[in-house]
Amino acid sequence: MGKTLTRDDTKTLYHPPVDRFVEVAVPPLSYLVIDGAGDPAGPEYRHAVKWLFASIVPLRKMAKEQLGANFVEPPLEALYWTDTEANLACTPKQEWRWRTMIVLADWMDKTIVADAIANASKALGQGPSSLRREEIHEGRSVQFTHVGPPTSENAMVARMYEEYLPSKHLVPSHPFHEIYLTDATRVAPEKLKTVLRQPVRPSE
Repeated sequence: MGKTLTRDDTKTLYHPPVDRFVEVAVPPLSYLVIDGAGDPAGPEYRHAVKWLFASIVPLRKMAKEQLGANFVEPPLEALYWTDTEANLACTPKQEWRWRTMIVLADWMDKTIVADAIANASKALGQGPSSLRREEIHEGRSVQFTHVGPPTSENAMVARMYEEYLPSKHLVPSHPFHEIYLTDATRVAPEKLKTVLRQPVRPSE
């Protein structure tokens, strides 16, 4: 079962410095996830996000009523990768694979999560076949916070892969990870905040 995040954990993992690389040790965390493929701006991704939030939002009320616990809705997160070793930046988004996800509290048992999904089904019908709870352990990772639209993060991401990782003798170990601290439908592009994370391992 995933780790319970303390306030210090949350600050370390979800609020790294702006445009400065830091290394963190990410513990095993439990997520509600949905897998898909294609452009993240497309309808399949949007449908997956809609389903995740429809399942997560009721958990606040259910946690309070059933467990007497407070649950603050976490941010949306996503993993991105391809079927080849090609750099994401060099691969058309139509060929990307993704996993959109939201972290769960470790005290949320199978029953409460199943009840939340069932509640979402009443409004949205049959859920995506890949909708599930999954534990993910990224371990050693390099990350930073970017402020601004997604298109303006490319230079910093390139520096991470082309300069920082080689200088530390590191290579990617798991898919590229983004954490969306702000809602793109409610915040101006120049004020968007995104954590960009790359799990790593020592190079051979």
